[in-house]
Amino acid sequence: MKRFMGLDFMNEQVPDATTLCRFRKRLLENGIQQRIFEAIYRFMDEHGKIMHGGTIVDATIIEAPESKKNAKHERDPEMKSVRKHTKWYFGMRIGIGVDAGTGYVHHITGYSANKAEVKASPDLLREDDEVVYGDPAYLGIDQYVQDNIKRDYRICRNMGVYSRYRKGELSYRLEDKMLELPKRRVRKKVAYVFHLVKDIFRWRKTRYKGIRKNTAYANILFAGANLYMCAKAGGIA
Repeated sequence: MKRFMGLDFMNEQVPDATTLCRFRKRLLENGIQQRIFEAIYRFMDEHGKIMHGGTIVDATIIEAPESKKNAKHERDPEMKSVRKHTKWYFGMRIGIGVDAGTGYVHHITGYSANKAEVKASPDLLREDDEVVYGDPAYLGIDQYVQDNIKRDYRICRNMGVYSRYRKGELSYRLEDKMLELPKRRVRKKVAYVFHLVKDIFRWRKTRYKGIRKNTAYANILFAGANLYMCAKAGGIA
């Protein structure tokens, strides 16, 4: 990092923690992180790297520390608990809208973990989206999106519940193969984006206190994910 930044610790003064904290606060107050994300997406769009017309919506849980070893002896009040499958999580959700054709992220939103994913879906769509993909958590999305734009919502059915009663029947096999499998093939693009942010960039736990700060940090990470995927695809000529 020292060589990359061109720093010489012998002759130059290195910013201390307070300076970095104040600088990060200024970035947050002026919304610079979101503007960086939007600028990178806009640059890629201008160079023909974005396909319009379809979006994949999804969200992931970012856990927060549950420790109360602080001055107020309390956990982050903005973080909430939620049960997923058989396990409880404490933290927040990051919801993203991903271009269905290319897999690049175009919208980001952060909210508490106990808020239903489908309720945050209106913040993840573009005006020119004609098709929307999502997992069973987004069933009923058309009731929450009130922008009066006609779209085709291709939300995956909860086949686990459905299979309990009709798994052996021909209708189940046909529906899974002809209707649900194409949806899952499109949705796998969003899983790759989360893999980059959580496994490559190692963001599985919140780094700051409050949803706003962590959402700002998410903008930088997903901007990096877009650049990473663009570079893997050959970059911009």
